[in-house]
Amino acid sequence: MSNTTLHAIGERQFWGFSPGFNLLEDYKGKEEEVNCLLIGAYDVRHLIQTLAVQADASNKQKKINFYMIENNLECLARHILFVSILLDKKKEVEEKVKLFLEIHGNLYLRDVTQHYLEEHVQHMLDFFVKEEGPLV
Repeated sequence: MSNTTLHAIGERQFWGFSPGFNLLEDYKGKEEEVNCLLIGAYDVRHLIQTLAVQADASNKQKKINFYMIENNLECLARHILFVSILLDKKKEVEEKVKLFLEIHGNLYLRDVTQHYLEEHVQHMLDFFVKEEGPLV
């Protein structure tokens, strides 16, 4: 890859170039639990699409375990942050969407988003370093 191209896309890629797709779209198995491995996805678009389809009342399925492998920890931490925002039961849907889009788009953050992010980063540190906190 040329140096010019690398500077154009950045050293750390935080989003992919394809549309999200349901990872279980063609799955025909009967197991109670399904494991999905994502390697180098760069973002959580496939995970979100899969969860959205599975959450549909007419399409209730089994337990899904997602495993993600990325080549840098920043990207993996970003995945955890986004998934935890989307699964946060204390926030209304509209607020979760605003948080997600502000952080994903690297926009100027509202005070409430900045506070949420600072608080959540502390929860993530507690989880990874001390194995305690609300994410355990």
